[in-house]
Amino acid sequence: ERLVSGRAKSKKELEELVHFYASEFDSKTRTTISNLAQTFLSSKLFRDIQNAKRLLTEIPFVLRLKYGIVQGTLDLLYKTKAGDWVILDYKTSEIGKQEIAKAGEESRAQMELYGLACYDILGKPPKRAILYFMKPDETYDILFEKVDFEKLRVKYERVQEEIIEFRKGLMDESLR
Repeated sequence: ERLVSGRAKSKKELEELVHFYASEFDSKTRTTISNLAQTFLSSKLFRDIQNAKRLLTEIPFVLRLKYGIVQGTLDLLYKTKAGDWVILDYKTSEIGKQEIAKAGEESRAQMELYGLACYDILGKPPKRAILYFMKPDETYDILFEKVDFEKLRVKYERVQEEIIEFRKGLMDESLR
């Protein structure tokens, strides 16, 4: 988050940030962190973020649904020059380029819930969610342009209801 806030303007400043925030790690790990950060700072995604009209990092949220709440933290929410809101979620697990689509789809429910939270917070839907896979420096987009967020809310309320019914069944079985 410190990187996207514009604090590291040079390689030296980046090294100082890595040393400050990762001082408990060994030298090899700090070098890996520094290299990943440098790669990100050189990316088109970072340039887009730098040009954002508005930038919000580490936003905690509570999404209230019919049968309970969903809590989380958005890594980054930014408003593009065109006025569109975009969610960015950093993925730190190391995967191959051929696994990006699969991993992206495995995160779809998470991003849809993040999108719902943004819809509630902003009063308008985000345009998309971007998953940034640090290794291998690739992104995966989940588009929200054609999503009906009220139907999406109903979908996740049904999921909550199914979970409750499943748990009731488990309780009934254990009481027999």
